[in-house]
Amino acid sequence: MTTALRHCQHKLGGVVGLNCWFPTHQDYPGAFSQHANNVPVLLCAGENDMVHSIRDAEASKNVMKAGGVNVELKAYADAGHQAFCDAGGGKLANPACVDDVRKFVAQIIPPIVSA
Repeated sequence: MTTALRHCQHKLGGVVGLNCWFPTHQDYPGAFSQHANNVPVLLCAGENDMVHSIRDAEASKNVMKAGGVNVELKAYADAGHQAFCDAGGGKLANPACVDDVRKFVAQIIPPIVSA
């Protein structure tokens, strides 16, 4: 997330953050790259995350919004830190999170048209 919004010198199609936050959020919003406000961002966070709390995700969203970033936060009441997949078994931990990521990617990637 930090690399995409702070250091990337290229326009990205979008960024997905799964159970993450800005460890250097006090440096923002002035430290966003010139392309950051053109990048749609989806943050997904488990409300029961014991590694990065939902408050961290909300603070990150607020910092991004203050910097002009188009960000959406999706919170999952029944998810912990493995909101996307189970670290042990490789199975989907939260199908709603997977579906939200799928929808986000479908919105930012143009359909492939066969010739």
